[in-house]
Amino acid sequence: SPSHVKQDVEWLYAFDFYCNAFVPLFVLLYVVQFFLLPLVLGTSLLSMGFSNTLYAAAFGYVSISSSGNISGLCLQFCRVSFGLGWNASRIVAYIYFEI
Repeated sequence: SPSHVKQDVEWLYAFDFYCNAFVPLFVLLYVVQFFLLPLVLGTSLLSMGFSNTLYAAAFGYVSISSSGNISGLCLQFCRVSFGLGWNASRIVAYIYFEI
């Protein structure tokens, strides 16, 4: 039809973008966190700090690959989570396994 605009999608670029955003998140939050579970599931301030930094780094990397500017959001996440005493790994483990 005359009103239809032909669009070409670079599928390899889209797949590369997806891999660049998902693979680091998967590696940090599933592989690295699995090996560090005894450390990040603790109740100490060090455990909370390491866990929240791991999550901020993972989500920050995904956001950087998609939007380009995320340092302020990661910093706010760390401030709020420390202020409220949240341990992201303990919350996610509770959701996953209903501990």
